[in-house]
Amino acid sequence: MNNLSSLLIASLLLSTAAFAEDFFPTGDNHVWTYEAKVTPSSGVGKTRSGSYVLETLGIERSEGNTVVSLRARDSFSPRLKFPTIVQGDGGLVLEGVTYLGSLAQDTVDHSIRLMEFPLVERQRIDDGDWIAYTKERVELEYRGSPIEARKFYVIGTHEARYTIVGDLYFSPGLGLVKVDATIVDYHIEMQLSSMTESNR
Repeated sequence: MNNLSSLLIASLLLSTAAFAEDFFPTGDNHVWTYEAKVTPSSGVGKTRSGSYVLETLGIERSEGNTVVSLRARDSFSPRLKFPTIVQGDGGLVLEGVTYLGSLAQDTVDHSIRLMEFPLVERQRIDDGDWIAYTKERVELEYRGSPIEARKFYVIGTHEARYTIVGDLYFSPGLGLVKVDATIVDYHIEMQLSSMTESNR
């Protein structure tokens, strides 16, 4: 499970491109903390509970692009991840992608075009390794209050194997608020518990 959070990173960053609005705050020093449950998709083994944390390390803006450097960590693995997203008028690209589970082999310099701008209702985005469908708006709860979120159905593949299949939920101003997906060998349930600013 060393690479457990690799595609979760991609899921988190997808919210940057979800709508023309600023769904995913791109200011310095943001920290997102998620409660997570991981269950072997084979049905053999116990569900593990833990946390997932994503924080911004730096932001650069030039020539119409915004480059966001991040650090991701989780309680399921001692490894830190340092993905980068590049967002421009044409869409969003995630760089520094790795894979996990039975595909636990880092892919050097692999990138995924996660979204195209502008995002159109019911649009299908296909980048070969990543397919996303916009779905309905739903009401969820965040820290005891109702919030509106958009549901996305995503399919990820790598070398003819599925890497992620399931639903991601995004809310304006918060980014990713919920994950309910199967990621290779595991089913992942993840819920945003807080978004804060660090003291760095």
